[in-house]
This record gives sequence, C-alpha cells and structure tokens, in this order.
Amino acid sequence: MSAHGGRAPTESHARFWPVIIALTVAILVIIFFWRRRSR
Repeated sequence: MSAHGGRAPTESHARFWPVIIALTVAILVIIFFWRRRSR
C-alpha cells in the first residue's frame, strides 16, 4: 500500500488552494483599505 492514492487532480488542487486563498485575502484587504480611504 503506497501513501499516494494515485490522484493527480488532488495534488494540483492542493497546489492551487494556497494561491486562491492568497488572492482572496489580497482582494479583501484591498477592498477594505479602499473603503476606509474613500470615507
């Protein structure tokens, strides 16, 4: 029994998640600062 389940999509997804989270956080921070600046 190998530790690898033989699922390539899961690996690519695991690599993509951090990027998606980072982008979401960055967008949220930008919007938050923009709203604070506009007021």
